Amino acid sequence: MRHLEELVSQREVSQQGSVGQEEMVVIGGRQVSTSMVAVLQTIRELETRVDVLTARAKHGGVSIGDKTFQSEMEFQALWYKHDPAGDGLAAIVDFVSLIEAFGAGENLSTQDFLNTNDKSKRVNLRMGEAAYGASFKRRYLECIAGKVSNTRIASSVTLPILKKWTDWMGNGHAGDGFKDSISRMVEQACINHRQYLDDAGLHDELKSLALKTAEVAKQWWMDLANYMDNEYLMLESYKLASDQILLLLSQQLVQIFEDIFEMRAPAGNTDISNRSTAVVRYAWATLQAHAVMASYREAKFRDHRSIAGTFIRFLTRNLVDQSAMGLSSTVSTLQNEVRRLQEDMKKRVTVETFNKLDAKVSALKTTPKKE
Repeated sequence: MRHLEELVSQREVSQQGSVGQEEMVVIGGRQVSTSMVAVLQTIRELETRVDVLTARAKHGGVSIGDKTFQSEMEFQALWYKHDPAGDGLAAIVDFVSLIEAFGAGENLSTQDFLNTNDKSKRVNLRMGEAAYGASFKRRYLECIAGKVSNTRIASSVTLPILKKWTDWMGNGHAGDGFKDSISRMVEQACINHRQYLDDAGLHDELKSLALKTAEVAKQWWMDLANYMDNEYLMLESYKLASDQILLLLSQQLVQIFEDIFEMRAPAGNTDISNRSTAVVRYAWATLQAHAVMASYREAKFRDHRSIAGTFIRFLTRNLVDQSAMGLSSTVSTLQNEVRRLQEDMKKRVTVETFNKLDAKVSALKTTPKKE
């Protein structure tokens, strides 16, 4: 989110100007610090921004490197010119297909994909192509989300790679965190992808384009990982609990891959028996996914409207939770006060009763007997 660093200084100024006390305002019947108001205002501003690149991905042309294609037909013309047989079925990759086809190896989704295609359709599949086709049906990468179903991950779930900050960063030993592990996987995937292209014998123009898609996907991951590092440190400066920050970052990753999946999903049911048709269908969906990825990089992730949406949902839920906790605390306090009063009343009644009895006994003692 843009200006969040400025908000930190605003908070400090507010504290200094009021002798250690933050200025408070009332929103919805609750007192909220002015720094929180500023954060909410910034998020609302971000939410209203129009993401040009995402809109372009949904409704228009796509670009990769110095190549721009205004339509699927335009891309198809280029590909058919140099690869009419569809030898480079898995040549064009985004981050998801790069990992699935060339980095993660065979997995259950690949076997499921093969089981849905008879032998006549898969007999000519080469290294990574089955996993590549299967990747278009997957919402999340297993290396990111673990072994989950293909339904959307709930907002209350922290991803396996973010259970603890040390899980992501490592424990001080080089390369022992999930971030470095995935980065190594990306590096190896790029090597395997290049070998695939060499084996396919693609025309130089198509090979150059395919290599560019892998290069961009690799850089995209590096930028995403760097964003997560910086975001954690920044949110930590706001005194947020580590588990809450990791939950928020999990929600952001889920949203990012949901946005990418939206572009890739239409190619999920592509018939691979006709390679020349399948290669264009897969590649076009992949280039649209690249447009979504580019929109995140263009916005430096933090300023992307989908990320702003995760902040809105996160703050809303936490404000509601805090309100509920406050109400619960108030009820508990009242219950304790009632019990205290009841105990006091019992004690008071007992003391008063004894006092009255003592008074009667005293009166009897002092009253002279009648002759």
